[in-house]
Amino acid sequence: MTEPNKENGRMSNSNAAVQPPTGETFVAKAAAGSSTPTGREMEVVKGIVKFLRETFPPDFLEKHVEPLLKSRERRLEARIRELEQRAVLEHVGTWHRSREYYPGQVVMSNGSSWVAKTRHSHGEPGKCDDWQLLVQRGARADSKELMDKLHALEHRLAVLEQRGGR
Repeated sequence: MTEPNKENGRMSNSNAAVQPPTGETFVAKAAAGSSTPTGREMEVVKGIVKFLRETFPPDFLEKHVEPLLKSRERRLEARIRELEQRAVLEHVGTWHRSREYYPGQVVMSNGSSWVAKTRHSHGEPGKCDDWQLLVQRGARADSKELMDKLHALEHRLAVLEQRGGR
């Protein structure tokens, strides 16, 4: 059934479950920064822009639409700057005094991993505030000592197996 909408006087179908997107809904979502337009919404917007250009004075878009777009653009640019300033971990190998490091770069130094906190981190990791410890060096066992323990365990196991086999 078709009846007039009380807000805008347009005819609408009260039985329709889903209304097609309008330029108004897209512009409102875009201004709020809450949505990426669908193909259908972009077509609606293109139609609205064409209508506005044909119907209103040339400066209408500059006065009324561009401020919304500029505001959204400023918010997006600020978000991009914020994301670009975040450190992303990048392993760059062993630390060298002559190399320049940037925030987020990870180096190995004296068996530990360190993350650069500042740009141009020239100080040695662990000896200045330019670095944050990521993974601390663990205790290192002597391989001869490990082999001796392994042989002793194997010998004990062989003795136990002989005793159990009697």
